[in-house]
Amino acid sequence: MLKLTRIEQEMLNGRYGRFKQKALDNVVSYARALGAGQLCKVTKATLFFGAHPYLDVMDTGDYEEIFSEMHLCAGDEVIPIDTFDSECFCQTCSSPSDQYRWKELHMTEQQFLRNRRFLEITRDAGVSITGSCTPYLIGWIPLRGEHFVSTESSNILMCNSVFGACGNADGIEAATWSAICGRTPEWGMHTPQGRIGNVVFQIECLSSTIRDWDIIGFTVGRLLPPHGIPVLTGATIRPDLIRLKQCFAAMATSSGAEMCHIVGLTPEAPTLEAALGNRNPDQMIRIDQRAYDESLAMLCDAGSKAVNLVTLGCPHYSLEEIRNAALYMRGKKVR
Repeated sequence: MLKLTRIEQEMLNGRYGRFKQKALDNVVSYARALGAGQLCKVTKATLFFGAHPYLDVMDTGDYEEIFSEMHLCAGDEVIPIDTFDSECFCQTCSSPSDQYRWKELHMTEQQFLRNRRFLEITRDAGVSITGSCTPYLIGWIPLRGEHFVSTESSNILMCNSVFGACGNADGIEAATWSAICGRTPEWGMHTPQGRIGNVVFQIECLSSTIRDWDIIGFTVGRLLPPHGIPVLTGATIRPDLIRLKQCFAAMATSSGAEMCHIVGLTPEAPTLEAALGNRNPDQMIRIDQRAYDESLAMLCDAGSKAVNLVTLGCPHYSLEEIRNAALYMRGKKVR
């Protein structure tokens, strides 16, 4: 049975307004569906807001109508947008539109202005507008044991695996509810038992460069069994934040992993035994050079023509990576 605190019950009864009441009502339904016994307090959130294409199914320009039906799942009821939880630091994830330039990107002015208007409304409700899929690079860093929600898959891996914070891959709507009412079901990655690793990956391939960790992440993801929590051991070089950023972004494209223990780096994995909760693993998998090369072949074309376009920064570049790219290009020309 789900137990609520006094404040949570008051919020559910409507004491703090309909906006928070509906958000918590959704969280409570979500918690009951998951079988959670209680809720936990959320203090960090990244949210997928703006004039995204999936909102176009609403035949209206009224953002409160759109927000009520698409984000709050309130049906025909239009709930005025109020403030988000004051103790939860919220900021936006990636955006469908550049916040400053639209002509150069071949967007319509109508689309640009609609996106800006939607973001301004949520900004006034308490959401910082950043538009980043790597929020930890600009100061959004949940600490060990802190509960967060996020709509960015690689960010969920980073926060659980490196910072020791606690969060599930909940999705756009559930993250919005939690950011509004400051609560989420205490379930999955929010519980100690839900974070224990169960699949060991022995790294025996190249593991020094950023590309190596990109390939390792993709390989772990494609070989990971459903609902597996990987534990990585054996790498010859301890990865830094940039290597981990690439590793987790790749892992998130080839799996549904929410956490990856790296022995000696993840706060909960000082040893292999600790990462596994002193249990035997369900499976042990070797990533040798052959597995690495197989992944590389899946991702890369052999190349038969001249390159027409190069894009950099997905996930978003750090200042160090921007600097390195600029220094590499200095004094050179492209086609």
